[in-house]
Amino acid sequence: MTVVLLLALPLLAEASWKKLSINSSSALELQSLDYGSYHVKLQQRTNLKQLRKHRFNSLSVRHRQLMVHGGSNGTALIGGLRKEPVEKEHYKLHLTDKQSEYTAPIDIGGQKLNCIYDTGSAMVWVYSSLCNSDICRRHLNRGSRFDLEQADKAFSPSDCYKFVQFGTGSLRGQLGTDDIHLDSLQLPGAGFGMIKHTDDNPVFTLDFDGICGVSYKMEEDSCYNEDGKLIRTSLLQNLQASNLAYKTMTFSFDGSGGGDLSIGPPPLETAIAVPVTTKFYWETKLMDIKVGGRSLFAEIGWHDPNVHKAQVVFDTGTSVFTMPFDAYTTVHKMAGCDGKGGITYVLGDGREVHINNWFQQMGESCTPLVMDLDIRDQNLFILGQPFFDEHITTFDAGRNVIWISPKNK
Repeated sequence: MTVVLLLALPLLAEASWKKLSINSSSALELQSLDYGSYHVKLQQRTNLKQLRKHRFNSLSVRHRQLMVHGGSNGTALIGGLRKEPVEKEHYKLHLTDKQSEYTAPIDIGGQKLNCIYDTGSAMVWVYSSLCNSDICRRHLNRGSRFDLEQADKAFSPSDCYKFVQFGTGSLRGQLGTDDIHLDSLQLPGAGFGMIKHTDDNPVFTLDFDGICGVSYKMEEDSCYNEDGKLIRTSLLQNLQASNLAYKTMTFSFDGSGGGDLSIGPPPLETAIAVPVTTKFYWETKLMDIKVGGRSLFAEIGWHDPNVHKAQVVFDTGTSVFTMPFDAYTTVHKMAGCDGKGGITYVLGDGREVHINNWFQQMGESCTPLVMDLDIRDQNLFILGQPFFDEHITTFDAGRNVIWISPKNK
């Protein structure tokens, strides 16, 4: 099991996250609704195992250092875009389950790159010819970076630079706009970042070309390209402004090395609708967690939900669950080793989501797939890949809900 968790936690004033509603006057002019279908094949990065131990240890240390306002950053990595005939009125992307991470092509102005699709951050960041570090030269040797000299006529740079601090590294780059394609789905004039510098964290040496965030908009748009147009920095914002009939993304893993990511389908009839409480991450209110029928919140002294105000984030790219430290240590004591009975998350309306398989066998021992993550002023819990292995989940940006359906239904 490779532990993957990228936390979008900007620390500088130039990148302070702010929630801002979308101005309809800046939306793309809609013509007719698009009811087509899009597919993408997800592929796992092949060189993860050698970094497993290092990354698990470094993440544990880094999590305890991240005592700043922020949240989770998921990474659903998509690969192999291709179009297939499917039911009318939705776009379907094929997934290949790689246990922790998936990459997929993204086309920026005709330049095809492999991107990590991240439900916990909002922007597209890709390696670019602006970067001359050793790490960036590795990507150049693979021919996998955005080359400004090869940019098409639609490309328009800006003089804006942003810094982003993730849980597993930081980057800085320049903003610009270009036509972005996800298969045949076109997002004209979409904003993206061209990486100019990264730190030396090993995460940046892996074989992906960028991070494509698909969470809600996280900062106020304040940059303009050289054509004088305001840069929409959120990829989801560009999807919302498109002529797609449904502004939804559905993740479904089949448990045998495959699955689907669909854009635009209506929710399943068996799905429950969970309201997004804060349009920042894909998160909702968390009332309790039960292990073997026992209340975790009661064990740690959380008796009033209005006081502890716990939130749970649905993070397609995190390979484990995360909890604040007190909950993390207590759940390990409550679970024992076999994890029989599973773990249950009680959401804000009292409805429950249950996960059966949340342990990893390690030789003769086993351990819960849970890591500690403390973030100041937030009791934030993250549901990662073990949850998605057992549920079909739709992120609905049109109605601001998360639709959840157990696979056995």
